[in-house]
Amino acid sequence: MLDLHGYEVHNAWHVFCEHIEDCLNRGEKQTYVITGFGMIQKELPLWCEQNAAIRKIENPKNNLGAYHIYFFKK
Repeated sequence: MLDLHGYEVHNAWHVFCEHIEDCLNRGEKQTYVITGFGMIQKELPLWCEQNAAIRKIENPKNNLGAYHIYFFKK
């Protein structure tokens, strides 16, 4: 899980990329990212589209300020 509350967009992007790399190195199949509401919430789907390791993202109906992120199998 990654909580990006309180980050500026540029810093959040760097932390997000490091988190995804760490998850992949650990062999995880998914992660949960909390964005809150604002620019990071709007940017995160674009970041995911640009990452070849990410298969799908879902925005849970009960928490619109967070995303489930699923990875391709290795």
